[in-house]
Amino acid sequence: MPTASGAGPATATSASATTAPSSQDASLAALGEPTADTHATRGLSGGSSRSAMTPNVTAIPSLPAKLSVPPHAGVDQTMKSLPQGIPVGHLSKDTLEAPLRDPAFLERCHRVASTRVDIDAVIYNGTAVGVTVRTAPTDRGLNFCIERIVRETSWIKELAVNRVTLSL
Repeated sequence: MPTASGAGPATATSASATTAPSSQDASLAALGEPTADTHATRGLSGGSSRSAMTPNVTAIPSLPAKLSVPPHAGVDQTMKSLPQGIPVGHLSKDTLEAPLRDPAFLERCHRVASTRVDIDAVIYNGTAVGVTVRTAPTDRGLNFCIERIVRETSWIKELAVNRVTLSL
C-alpha cells in the first residue's frame, strides 16, 4: 500500500539502506581518496613532515686525497698543519723504509759513503708530504737532492698519516 510520499514499503526499505551508510562505509569515507604518493609520511620520531623521515645522522666526512701542506714543508711544519681527524696509518716500518733502502735510491745525488744521512718523512696517500733531511757533515746541496728524491718516491696509498725515520 502506498504511503503519503507515494512510495511503497519496499521502496522505503531500499531508500533507507542507500541513505544510511553502514559503519564500514563511514570509515572508508573518512579516509578520503588515496593520494598518488604511497610512501610513509611519518618517521620514527612521529613527526609529520617529510624531513622527519630522513635519519638524523651526520655525514661522515671523507678524507681528502691530498693534504694542503705548504710546498717543501719539513716534518714539523707538516705535522702542525694536518687537519683534525686524519687517522694514523698502519703501514709497517719495513714497508715505509723499503723504497728508501734501495741501493739505487741515492745514486743521483752522488753521496759520499762516509756521509751520514738522516731522513724523516710524513707519508699520506702514498706521497711524502713533509720531508726533513740532515746530513753529517752538512751538505745543503745533498740535502736538497735527497729531499727531492724522497718527495718523488711513492708508497702504498693509504688515506692516513704514516711517518718514517731512517738513517743511512
